[in-house]
Amino acid sequence: MLGRNPSANNVYGINFNSGIADTFGLNRQMDFMFCDASICDTAGQLMFYTNGISVQNRNHADMMNTNNFNPGTATTVWNYGLRIQQACLILPVPESDSLYYIFHESGETVPANSTAPVNLSYSEVNMDLDGGLGSITAKKMYI
Repeated sequence: MLGRNPSANNVYGINFNSGIADTFGLNRQMDFMFCDASICDTAGQLMFYTNGISVQNRNHADMMNTNNFNPGTATTVWNYGLRIQQACLILPVPESDSLYYIFHESGETVPANSTAPVNLSYSEVNMDLDGGLGSITAKKMYI
């Protein structure tokens, strides 16, 4: 479970892996606005996460081959996260232990300085690549 301090890149959370709620704090480079998605392995260990603009691995570094993974006006201009609620979803590929899909909406700026979701796309992540840190291997734009 994660929360965010809006004035900094600090993330706070509760870890339930030991059976007892344990709080933690983490300072990282990725910022979040409204969009966030993450996935853990079966042991509850973080694998990767996204703010709709970039994807980071479990070491909180950019995942391989994720540059411009979600193109669009809003996603190429902002650096603090996509301003569309629930704009990303990460799901495992059925029958696979290493493949995952990131479904993501692109953000386009519309009048009144707002953002609207325009295109739904997906990217495939293979966790067997980059020494187990993962890489996007295929991108399908505009479902």
